Amino acid sequence: GDTQASVLRDIEIIKRELPIDILEFFFLTPLPGSEDHQKLAAAGVAMDADLNKYDLNHVVTAHGKMSKEEWEETYRLAWDAYYTKDHCETVMRRGARMGVHPNRMITPLVYFDYCVRHEGVHPLEGGFLRRKYRLDRRPGMPVENPVAFHARYWFRLVKSSAILGWRLLRFKMMSDRVMKHPRLFDYIDEALTPAREGDDETLALFTQTTAARAAVSHRRKVEELTTAK
Repeated sequence: GDTQASVLRDIEIIKRELPIDILEFFFLTPLPGSEDHQKLAAAGVAMDADLNKYDLNHVVTAHGKMSKEEWEETYRLAWDAYYTKDHCETVMRRGARMGVHPNRMITPLVYFDYCVRHEGVHPLEGGFLRRKYRLDRRPGMPVENPVAFHARYWFRLVKSSAILGWRLLRFKMMSDRVMKHPRLFDYIDEALTPAREGDDETLALFTQTTAARAAVSHRRKVEELTTAK
């Protein structure tokens, strides 16, 4: 039921109202052999025949409200929306407020942003240095010319390493800036504010989506039934 607008809205709510450090995104995927996959197959819904793409990082079936191109764009925008420079600094400030040195956040923040933005793979499938072997080819694909392969590979490796090094340096500077703040341990924002009575009526987390409102309504009914005399 998501649209591009609803996904980006939800990410902004999460950034503002939940003290989450690392957030991962996946495509909803009917994994082969699962009940979802069997139901879609029985209903004749088109699914990608290439099983290599069923890694939660590729579109393999149709979406109810978005085209394939819009769904892929939404996925990329989701990563971009969460791992902004400002929000990464906010994550560091929250950590410092709770006694976690910002330096400990540099590697995971840089890594999760770098893998998707520059390597085009999910962080769970990536790494800081990509190793490739010329003879490792899928069946039916030709082996590349060694000169062309190594020239492209080493150029990409040097470029990626330079990008990674620059991002690590920028985040180290960000960490130093956070630690120099005169009121380091006084930092507070909506995500760190203790829960209050009536939050379920004011926080966007509980009010901006139909599912959230239904969950709050259900919880209230349960409370009424269990506390009734």
